[in-house]
Amino acid sequence: GSLVAATGNDSFGFLGAATFDGTIDDAVLYQLTQSCAPQGDWLYYLEPQNENGTPGPVAGPFAVTII
Repeated sequence: GSLVAATGNDSFGFLGAATFDGTIDDAVLYQLTQSCAPQGDWLYYLEPQNENGTPGPVAGPFAVTII
């Protein structure tokens, strides 16, 4: 799921209660921007380049799941 922070909010946390019956695992907090990759399964290829922009050998594919 996702949350939208109101202006001025600058922290994130969980408040425990005696009646909570469950667990929380692998919580991740990040700022969503236009450059964020969409959720899902993706294949990435890496192409090294020298300082002049000349490409080297391509490596991959590398399977990635974005949650």
